[in-house]
Amino acid sequence: MKKIRRENSIFTFSYWLSALKEFKSVKILVLTALLIALRVVLKMVQIPIIPQYVNFGFGFLINALGAMTFGPVVAIVAAFISDFLGTLVTPQLGPYFFPYAFVEVAGSLIFALMFYKQKLTVSRILYVFSSMYAQYFEFAKVLKNVIFAKISRQA
Repeated sequence: MKKIRRENSIFTFSYWLSALKEFKSVKILVLTALLIALRVVLKMVQIPIIPQYVNFGFGFLINALGAMTFGPVVAIVAAFISDFLGTLVTPQLGPYFFPYAFVEVAGSLIFALMFYKQKLTVSRILYVFSSMYAQYFEFAKVLKNVIFAKISRQA
């Protein structure tokens, strides 16, 4: 059985303290700002799967890279900022919907907990990305059903 290094466990105070200390580095803050900007731009690049309802985007790659590099605390803050800025940059998508920010934060937190200070293996990467996409598409399917139910009631 493999021994897990105690300082890399998400259940220790030292893990969260080291993640919080990432905010002290100017280099990390500047890189975080650049990744937020790149994530906002890549959120606009989407491939429609079900036009107007489900799109495949590439912003999650930058999200995973930032969460892996900076940890859960910075990832949560970056998720809120990128979600808000993404809405400001693309007003044609509709008004800002605050609860969706929690979806962004949850995704960033999952990426950070699975990748930050952890050994990257192919199986870990495949597991995280496949589970994230399964949850995203399930959420999109529920949202699509709610939208279609409202449209059919109005007609």
